[in-house]
Amino acid sequence: MIHLLDGGVGPISEPAVRKAIRWGGYLRSHAKRIYGSSQSKGDGAATVIAAKIGSGKLSDGFTARDIKRNGWRGLARDDQVELGLQVLVDLGWLRADETTGAQRPTTKYFINPRVRDRA
Repeated sequence: MIHLLDGGVGPISEPAVRKAIRWGGYLRSHAKRIYGSSQSKGDGAATVIAAKIGSGKLSDGFTARDIKRNGWRGLARDDQVELGLQVLVDLGWLRADETTGAQRPTTKYFINPRVRDRA
């Protein structure tokens, strides 16, 4: 695309290739910074939650509130807990089920049996 945008015709020129490589490096650095900021927070919280699952401190049907009430290190803030849970859902460790009742909606988390068997 850079070759064409620079008015090139025929085979791709060496300057266009060099420019494309520099552009790719620029985009990669920005992507790492953008994705890394949210993933690193979620990964740390997910590791703590996974350890609690492995030690049996969390069982099927737990909620984010159950985690927050325990006051575990690394899970003090709501956003940390939510990011950690989302990472584990994305990885297939947990299944999230939202229930609605007389109160506000509640999300319950169920542990993948394969994860539980490995612990």
